[in-house]
Amino acid sequence: MHKLFSASIVLTVALSTIGCGGGAKVIPTGKVAGEVKTMNGQVFDGLTVVFYPKTGPTVAVKADPTGKFNANVSLGEARVAVVSQAVPTTTDTSPSAIAPPKEKPTINPRFFSPESSGLTVKVEKEQKEKLVLVVE
Repeated sequence: MHKLFSASIVLTVALSTIGCGGGAKVIPTGKVAGEVKTMNGQVFDGLTVVFYPKTGPTVAVKADPTGKFNANVSLGEARVAVVSQAVPTTTDTSPSAIAPPKEKPTINPRFFSPESSGLTVKVEKEQKEKLVLVVE
């Protein structure tokens, strides 16, 4: 009986410490929907948008071929970078538009880093308007 009582105390203590505190902290997020384009409206295929929130994890999402993206990002201010090995997409089906470009266009490398991109967003629980990131 004594051994059974001791075993039940050990099991109770072990189970109670597993359930106490120590759980992962849940960080509230908001959905960010937007698009990336150039000042003249050109979009690039193959872009990745990277969010660096003040709190919470970094989030990277690949934009679709039209430059649109959706991400769940920690609430509050976030710096943004856009990285690319991109080729512009077009709806123009003329031979000159379909022909491969002589030089593969890319976005300005300053957008590759959140420190130099100048892009920021305030992530809220309910997004009021679509985020438009303009790159050059």
